[in-house]
This record gives sequence, C-alpha cells and structure tokens, in this order.
Amino acid sequence: METIKGLDEYLAKLQKLETKESKKMMRKAVNAALRAMIVKAKAAVPSRTGELKKSLGVKIKDYKASVKNGNTGLLYGMMGPRSKKVFINGMPVNPAKYSHLVEGGRSNDQIRKKKVMSDGDHIFGKRVKDVQARPFIEPAEKQTDVQSVMANKLQEEFEKL
Repeated sequence: METIKGLDEYLAKLQKLETKESKKMMRKAVNAALRAMIVKAKAAVPSRTGELKKSLGVKIKDYKASVKNGNTGLLYGMMGPRSKKVFINGMPVNPAKYSHLVEGGRSNDQIRKKKVMSDGDHIFGKRVKDVQARPFIEPAEKQTDVQSVMANKLQEEFEKL
C-alpha cells in the first residue's frame, strides 16, 4: 500500500468506502485526536482536589445523514469535564460547573442577592476575589496537531483493510 501523508488524501479515500466503514474509521480518527488533547490538558490542569483532572473526558456525537441538505452524516467531537457529582468534604461538587472559572478566571464581585453565593442553607460570603485564569484546555488544543494525529490514525486503519 502506498504511503499517504496528508489528511485530505485520506478523506478522499474514505469517500470511496461504504458509509458505515468510513464513519467507523473517521470516528476512530476523531477519538485519537481528542485523546491526544486530553493527555495534554490533564498534564496542564491545576489540581487542588484532583477531581477536575479526573473528570476530563471525550464524547463523540454522531448525527445521521440528511437527504434535505445532502450531507452523509456528521461526527462532532467534544472534550471537557464530564458532568458527574463527587463529594469533597461532604459537599456535592460537579467539576463541569466550575471548570470554566479555572480556565478563564474570575473578576472580583460583590453579591446583591443573598442567594447568589448560597447552596440554599448557607451563604458563603458577600464578596469574591479575583482569580487568575489558569487555562488548560485551550493550550492543549493549540499544542496538539490534530490533522497529523488523525492522518496517522487513518493510515493505521487503512493498513488494516
């Protein structure tokens, strides 16, 4: 089999295959690219309790083909914290609810309503301080060469055929 270097050439070869087989190969390629990003994101995530790092994951959504707009289906890959509650010091915490604050930081603020910083029973304070942004997902995206990871995975899959 000849060696194909670019992702475009693999995509052209995928169109010649059956829809089911090409979608399976493309799903594996997208998964490999996202997994490479997750490894870099987990290495860069700041850790206080470690729950945010554990919650980082990948999800691939498969949309069916649509005759109306002429597409053959769409794969959509997502990377980020999973939405699952964990208990830290007896309090339920969901890393998906605060990961954006770690990634982008927070400006100082003073509450105007009592329920703003409350879990329903306790008020946690009237002011919040500035928190410096500690990005981990965006740098992982920039450091990962998605096209080469996908091309390598597609090459592996074509060699198996």
